[in-house]
Amino acid sequence: MPALFHLLTLLLAGSYRLGDLAARQSVSMATMSNSIDTLIQRGWVYKARTAHDRRGVQVAITHEGIRILVNIYRQLEVDFEHLLRNLSEEELNRLRIGRKVLRKLVAERELSLSSAKSSEHLS
Repeated sequence: MPALFHLLTLLLAGSYRLGDLAARQSVSMATMSNSIDTLIQRGWVYKARTAHDRRGVQVAITHEGIRILVNIYRQLEVDFEHLLRNLSEEELNRLRIGRKVLRKLVAERELSLSSAKSSEHLS
């Protein structure tokens, strides 16, 4: 389920081609296709033909997918509140610092993936 959760999170930013999703997740097209089929069966995503390339297929999140994702995020917040409740102020500060480092790393990875995607479209 974590991989499906991550896919839904990616799709919140917009639609993706199946191949781009496979590359971002570092999985084969077959694996990504199976994951997307599972999400389609649950009603959380849909496929649509691209306007500029009739053979191309974009994958996008549905309203139900967004609703499920919001519910997951809400439950995670509750779970984390319970986990963090008993931490000292020093431990909370260390977590805040770690969160900043993780955000920076994720932003750098996203920028790197975005740059790679842009250069693929240019060639």
